[in-house]
Amino acid sequence: MAINDYECASCHRLARDHYRPVGAPIDVPACCGQPMLWVPGGAHLDVIPEQEVFIGSERRVIRTLTEARAIERETEQLWKEGRGAPIRFRELSQDRSNKDENTFGPTPEERVQNRDRHGRPYVIRRGVFDGEQ
Repeated sequence: MAINDYECASCHRLARDHYRPVGAPIDVPACCGQPMLWVPGGAHLDVIPEQEVFIGSERRVIRTLTEARAIERETEQLWKEGRGAPIRFRELSQDRSNKDENTFGPTPEERVQNRDRHGRPYVIRRGVFDGEQ
């Protein structure tokens, strides 16, 4: 779904967050008896470029982020059952800030530090200091 902003050429009134489903005809709002002008820079909700994915022998077309996340969950579940491999859409999950991170989680070789230098386990204490009573 796309979010568009429009501005009236006469009175400069703004119509913000005008929702339009993908594939629907463009419905431009009117003001002062004329169609409003589109303001560049609107946002898109849950819309991605169309992609084809094969899960086993089944062909799927992904059009939204919700569909992509559902396929990621489904293939991960199939992988846990011993069928196939999980699918991740890196371009939807990573950007410059985290491109060095693994999208599947930590590697098995990574060890989580859960003890201090004396061998004592780290303990998370909850109580009054955390805002809980």
